[in-house]
Amino acid sequence: MIIGVDKSLTGSYDAYFDTAAPPMDYAYLGINVGQTSSFFTWNKASRQTSSLSDLQMYTPFPTGSERGKLYWVSSSAWNSDTNIPNRSSYVELHQPSGNEYYIITPSLNTSSLAGGRHIAQYAFVDEDDLFENGWRSQRGTPDASNALATEVNWSSLVNDGTWGSLGLNPANPGDKTKIVANLLAYTETSYQVQNSLGLSGSNLIKGAIVLAGKTTPFGGNTNQGLVPLLG
Repeated sequence: MIIGVDKSLTGSYDAYFDTAAPPMDYAYLGINVGQTSSFFTWNKASRQTSSLSDLQMYTPFPTGSERGKLYWVSSSAWNSDTNIPNRSSYVELHQPSGNEYYIITPSLNTSSLAGGRHIAQYAFVDEDDLFENGWRSQRGTPDASNALATEVNWSSLVNDGTWGSLGLNPANPGDKTKIVANLLAYTETSYQVQNSLGLSGSNLIKGAIVLAGKTTPFGGNTNQGLVPLLG
């Protein structure tokens, strides 16, 4: 179950999710991993210092306006916790079939969409498509000028050698996907590679997650489609 929350509500959502005791399965980009159960197989949840808790806020290119965050819970947690904020506004997150991947963002581009707690899903046929064309994730229109990132910046970021510090090699199956997921989550390594390219403000890529298909390396019981965040 997942929801896209506009910026004005993220403080209260953060507080609720941060105090929810494991083994409840709650998550958002930036959460302290210790607050989640082992269902979310992350070493990191992105830049975790409390003073940086809003750096994972979805900021669609090219407007540079912080919109909000994604929050998600397992179905069992959603069913058992009737106090989850705006519980009725969550939608069910379906795992892609086969080798497909989805980039998922909050769809918070207008006040009406923000109020509806929408999400947006962008489909890619396989890992190579995700790696090469993730920049095409849109703000809500099929127009390249409204893409989440420019193609040139995206290519520089996903091919940056810094990802090797996490043991990631694009030649290894699954590692391209991990690079994209960690880039979109604005992990510490994502911060390093984006900072080295001089990106800031409206140019930053952040605030999205990657959901993997059932026959991908992340589709089994360990990850259940959620691509791990490494650091």
